[in-house]
Amino acid sequence: MAAGIALTGIVALPSTASAASDVICTYKVNTTAGLNFRSSPSTSATIKSVLAYGKTFTAYRDKTASGSGYVWRQATSGSWYVGQYASQVGSICMTA
Repeated sequence: MAAGIALTGIVALPSTASAASDVICTYKVNTTAGLNFRSSPSTSATIKSVLAYGKTFTAYRDKTASGSGYVWRQATSGSWYVGQYASQVGSICMTA
């Protein structure tokens, strides 16, 4: 790569990679009950939306929080969901 040229867009990053910018990946709902997206990482927080089984969405790979006995992930919409109820689709992620 020539000096002064930066690459942006879709890149493949292993799950252990660290980057200065946010990494956004695609996830799929893996619970038949649907996935609740909440205003904060807590089961008592307001439900902002619900996504059906098999539907896909984008979320920050490394933005997580603990609350109500779960590990939560932040979706790119700003809402939070319980990480165990969604699976990453493939290994291609984008940097923001």
